[in-house]
Formats: sequence, structure tokens, C-alpha cells
Amino acid sequence: MKDYYLFTDFETTGLKITSESLPIEIGILITDDEYNILDTVSMYINPFNGTKIDWQDGDEQNAYKIHKIALKTILKEGVDPITVTEMIARMLNPYRIEPTQHTRFIIMSDNGQFEFNCMKKLYELTNGLYTFPFHYAAWDVNILINSVQKVHKGRGSHRALQDAFRTYKTVIRALERNGFRKWK
Repeated sequence: MKDYYLFTDFETTGLKITSESLPIEIGILITDDEYNILDTVSMYINPFNGTKIDWQDGDEQNAYKIHKIALKTILKEGVDPITVTEMIARMLNPYRIEPTQHTRFIIMSDNGQFEFNCMKKLYELTNGLYTFPFHYAAWDVNILINSVQKVHKGRGSHRALQDAFRTYKTVIRALERNGFRKWK
């Protein structure tokens, strides 16, 4: 079985993924099973389908309060969920060598369940146009992150790709401290 790891980070309109709380930024870096970076994707997501003109009270204000992402940025630069999932499919496609070969795409994050739910929500926003391509569960790498004392949980930049890279670097550092040698 061939594994590929997707270090992901989403920024959202709220602190939980619900019908009202939506992904608005994605950062992904894909690695092979030896943690060599193969590709990255970073973009704003516009999940609103023309229905928004301003942030409303409640969770959606978190998008600006926490992430400093203005609604006008999402409306101007955000890509619709179908286009985002198409870009993810193009990113994953080169690594499916044979249709019969077993390949897993595994989400890795410092908040695995949240990231997995964000990715599922992104695919739901395509109204079934794309099949969810990821392994059935995300790997929450907090146990590795906690073994590296220099990096404190929750000190992300609140920018998706930067936070995905932070998680990736921390995982590599933790693995190396525990005997993993990437470059033998």
C-alpha cells in the first residue's frame, strides 16, 4: 500500500464546521511516505455562492477577528468549492499509478478531526460532483507536536499554508528526535 500525506490547514468562518460555519481558506502540502514534499496548494475559498454581502454577527465574525480575512477578500479572490476540489484532484492524480494499486491519501494535522470535517464540508459543497478521495480518518499529530517542546500548540499564524508547513516541520522534527532519519 502506498501512502501519501496531506498536511492541511483550513481557516473557517467559525470554530466548528456546521451548516453555518464554512471553510474560507485552504493550505495543503502533499508528501510521499518518506515525507518528501511533492506539491502545495493555497487559496481562499468562496463557499457563499453569491449569497453574502457582509459578515453577520456570530461565528462568521471569527473569519475577520481571528484570521484577519475580510469578506471582500473572499468574494474577490476566493475560488468556488468545485474549482478547489478540481485542483485537489489534479494534485492527487499523478500519484495514482495504476487503477488497481492501493493508494491512500491521509490528512495530517494538529487538529485532525476538524481538518477532516473541513475537507468533508468542502466536498459536500460540490453537491456530490466529486467523490471524497481521502482515507477514512485523519491523523492528529499532536502527540508528535507535543514531543517537540519548542513549538507550542495553538501558535499558528492563522494563514492556512503557513500553518500546514508549521505542522509538517514539527512532525519531521519530532520524528527525527524519535529516531526517524529522513535522509539516510
